[in-house]
Parts: sequence; C-alpha cells; structure tokens
Amino acid sequence: MLKLHKAGIALLGCIAALGIAELLTRTLAPHPRYAGFMLPDERVGSIPKPAYRGRATNMFGEYDTEIRTNKEGFRGRDYSIAKSEKVLRIAILGDSFTFAEQVPEESTFVRRTEILFNQMLRKKNTSIQQIECMNFGVGGYDTYQQALCYEAFVRKYRPDITLLAMYAHNDLLGNAFYLEDNGFGRPCFRLTNGSLQKIPADPVQLMENYRNNEDRFQAIRWYHHLHLYNLWKQALWEIRQKQKRAELAQKFATPIRNPSTIKQLWREGVYHNYRYYVDDDGKDPVVAEADAVTRLLLKRLETMVQEDGGRLCVALLPAEENLWPERWPERVKLLPGLENIPMNFERPFKRVEMFLPEITARGDLLDLRPPLRQTAATGPIFFPRDSHYNLRGQEAVAQAIAAWLEPSTLK
Repeated sequence: MLKLHKAGIALLGCIAALGIAELLTRTLAPHPRYAGFMLPDERVGSIPKPAYRGRATNMFGEYDTEIRTNKEGFRGRDYSIAKSEKVLRIAILGDSFTFAEQVPEESTFVRRTEILFNQMLRKKNTSIQQIECMNFGVGGYDTYQQALCYEAFVRKYRPDITLLAMYAHNDLLGNAFYLEDNGFGRPCFRLTNGSLQKIPADPVQLMENYRNNEDRFQAIRWYHHLHLYNLWKQALWEIRQKQKRAELAQKFATPIRNPSTIKQLWREGVYHNYRYYVDDDGKDPVVAEADAVTRLLLKRLETMVQEDGGRLCVALLPAEENLWPERWPERVKLLPGLENIPMNFERPFKRVEMFLPEITARGDLLDLRPPLRQTAATGPIFFPRDSHYNLRGQEAVAQAIAAWLEPSTLK
C-alpha cells in the first residue's frame, strides 16, 4: 500500500511538473509560433497584418523563422513610393512560395535575387546604381488576387519590371474557384460572356470568415510550444492520414468511370489540384473556365504593367510532380483513386506559353524546372514534409532569375 501511495505521489508530481512547464511556456512566449496574421481586405480579400512581428513553423518543426511584415503587410522592408532614376525596381507577385515563411527573409528568392543583382552591378558600367526587389507574395493567392494586388498595392511604386511568380500546381485552377466555392466573400473575376467581370468583396462574409479563422488560431495558439505535445499531435496526424487513405481506397476501389464519382473524387481536398493535370479536350468545365479566366487575367495584368511603363515577366514555379513526373507511380500510392486517371504534369507550362505568346516570344517567360532539377541532383530542394522550397531551393530560384534577367536588366 505504501509503494502504491508513493507511486501515486510521483505520478501527481509528474503531472504537476508538466502543467507548470506548459503554464511557464505560455507565459514566457507571448508570440505564438504559428499565429493567424492575415487580415480581411476588401481590395484583395486578405493581406498579412502590417508591421507584424512573430514566428512561423509547421507541425513537424521543420523550420522556425521570424516573420516581419512592412507597413503595408508584405514581407521585407518599407519602400518609398518615389525612386531615383538610378534605381531599378522589380516587384515580385506570388503566393506562399514567394512569401516563403519557411526561410529567413534574407534567404527568400526575392531578397537573394536583389543581392545577386547588386553584386553584378558593381562589375558593370551602367547608369543604374541600385536594384530593389519588392516582395508582394502572399500565401494562398492565385492569379486573380495577384492581379488585384498589383492594382491595389504595386502600381503606385511604378516598378520597372513586374515579375509574376506562378506556382504551376494550383494557381491556374484556383482562378475558377468560384464555380465550386463561395470564396468567403473575397473579390474576384468571373468569366461572363467570354469577358472578365470583376466581382467586389462581400464585407460581411469577409469579416465572418476572419473571425472564424481567428477562433481556430486561438484554439491552436500554443500548438508547438512543447516538444511532447508536438510529438503527440504528429502521431495523431499520422494515424488520421492512414485512416483517410484507407477510407479513400475503399471509396474509390473500382475504376472510376461514372462522372458523378469523378466529381466526388475532385471534391476531396487532397485531390483537387490534380484536376488540372487531366487532359480531356475541354470536357471538364471547371478546368476549361480556369484556362479562360487565367488567359484573360494575364492579359489584364500585362496591360496594366505596360500602361505604367513597366515590363511583365513570368516565372513558373514547379511542384514536385512537375519536376519528376516519372515518380508519379510512387506518389499515387498515397492518393487512392487516381491510379487509372492519366496525368499530364506539363499541362500548366504549355498553357501559360499559349496564353502569353508575346511574352514567350521575347524570352520573358521562365520555366524553372531545369535549374531546380539541376540543383536537386546534389541535394533536396523541398522540406521533407512541407511542400515548399528549402534554403537550397530558394537559392536555386534566385540564381536562375538573376541569370535570366541580368542581360536585359543591367544594360
């Protein structure tokens, strides 16, 4: 009985110690490591909080970076609207691959491109004395939000070059989200009688979505503060992933031929983006509309940039599937139901070339697959679990962009 009593006291002591450790962690770490730092914005739907200071990580602890935004909410330093004629300004539009919360700000491909350009400048006899690369990447943005971002935030800076960094895996399909998603009140562009129709934001729905997200982030505010808790969450995540794959394997056990079953497949969150890789001669109305909207959005953006006296360039950022389609048989084992659906991972690259014939002809469209494959031959360019580029991947993108733009930029 005495031994049992002592064991009980020891157990209570361990529980108390863990409780005290967690309370201390919460008290001593006022900034959550993965906080909600997005605000609703009627011009673009959402924008990072201006002058934000915090940290970011993922559930696996693959990175732990400081996040700082400038006075407008974008990653990087503040810029004056006016600039000297001796300064060349490059504005880079993009999504989470451009914002790049996974790496320190100085290691993002935006900042590394700026550093590389200014190093080149010192070896050139040119009237340009400084190059500024401005990061307008925001996580979750597709082309329609990038075009809205140019209108609302970028064009007043009169960049000499606007570089659109398109993530080939989901940016194009995301432009037709409104066909199957209410968009949470975001502004967007719809295809109406073959033309773009600008749809304004719904302020009430925008705010409601923001409040819901804030509640969710508050619930996971201390998610990563204790290693033991993090390991427990990882274990639960792994179990849920296995259960999800088993459920999907059962649901789509037979070859998919029924159109309603295919629609059900695309509604699965982990599958949705693969919809764009299916070549079906325009039979999928969502993919066909995504193509039409993307083409018109790119033309709209190009027109605005040219009206402002700038030059539009486009860089296509690949996902792993785009880089190594030969690995699809292994990848598809984790995606039950897609085994018998042919995929064409070249599709987004070919479509953008077709959408932008003039830009393609003058060499202002960059396919980043070759330089990233070359870098990946000597080491990983993605995080093990996170789908974004690691430090090596970001550097490879920067080196490729600098080498691509250097001849015409540093005249």
